[in-house]
Amino acid sequence: VLGALILGSLSYGASIVLFIHAMRGIGAARTSALFSSAPLAGMTLSFLLFRELPSWMFLIAFPLMVAGTLFLVSEEHEHDHVHEMTIHEHAHIHDDGHHEHDHEDERAKKHCHIHKHDELIHTHHHMPDLYHRHVHPSGS
Repeated sequence: VLGALILGSLSYGASIVLFIHAMRGIGAARTSALFSSAPLAGMTLSFLLFRELPSWMFLIAFPLMVAGTLFLVSEEHEHDHVHEMTIHEHAHIHDDGHHEHDHEDERAKKHCHIHKHDELIHTHHHMPDLYHRHVHPSGS
């Protein structure tokens, strides 16, 4: 019983940490949609472990959930967009096209400090994430 409690606590804790990181990276709506597919993964695992046959409703829901998840994860687009000037602190690396500030020591690894972003207008493939929360004109 103690092992099950420890496993459950660690699993739940890990899921919350991953959920919070995902919300910051891909946004609340996308994270919630992906997080809601977790029971489907649990049901699939239970069918494999306990050798039960899935119901007809599961057989209909499974491909829809997989298609929706793939759609959410693979969506990206490209257009001119503006990053407003901001000063903030978060973990970052310098090869992402958004963090081109200088350091006394060369920092190739992910690091965290307060830094300034000048206004930047550019085009590249992106998805709605921490750096790309902008309004799209209708039709784009």
